[in-house]
Amino acid sequence: MFTLEQALALRTLPGALASESALVQRWLREHGEPYRGFDFNVGVGDGAPAGANVGEPWQSFIRERSQRRIDVVAYTAPGIDLYEVKGKGDPASVGQIRVYTRLWERAHPTMRVGASGLICALLDDDMAFCLLMEGIRTFVYPDLVGVIRRT
Repeated sequence: MFTLEQALALRTLPGALASESALVQRWLREHGEPYRGFDFNVGVGDGAPAGANVGEPWQSFIRERSQRRIDVVAYTAPGIDLYEVKGKGDPASVGQIRVYTRLWERAHPTMRVGASGLICALLDDDMAFCLLMEGIRTFVYPDLVGVIRRT
C-alpha cells in the first residue's frame, strides 16, 4: 500500500499509461487526503484457467496475468473505494466498476466497497447521467485531454 505522499511521488503508477497516471495524480492531489493509503492495478477474480497439463509456476503466472485489474483501490477505515480510470468515460466504465466491486467483495468479504468512481478527462452528458443514476462518482479533468491524446 502506498501513502498519499508516496503515490504522488510516483512518475508513472504501477500498470498505468502516462495519461492514466496524470489523471490519477490530479485526483490524488484534489481528493486523496481522506484515504489511509492506495494500491494501483490490483488484480481481482480468478483469471483464465491455464489448462490441466500446465504446471506450476505457469498456473499461477497465467492466473495472475489474466485477472481483471482495478485501477485505483483507495483504503478507508472500514473498507475501500475503487476507481476506474479512462481517457473518456463510456458504457464499459459502468460494467467494469460493477464487476470489480462484486469480485473485490467476493475475495474480501470483510472489506466492503464503500464508493466507486470514474476518473476521466472526457465525459458526455449521457454518460454523466447514467453514472449518476448508477451511484458512481465522477471526477472529470477536461484540461488533461491533451495528455490522453498524446499517450
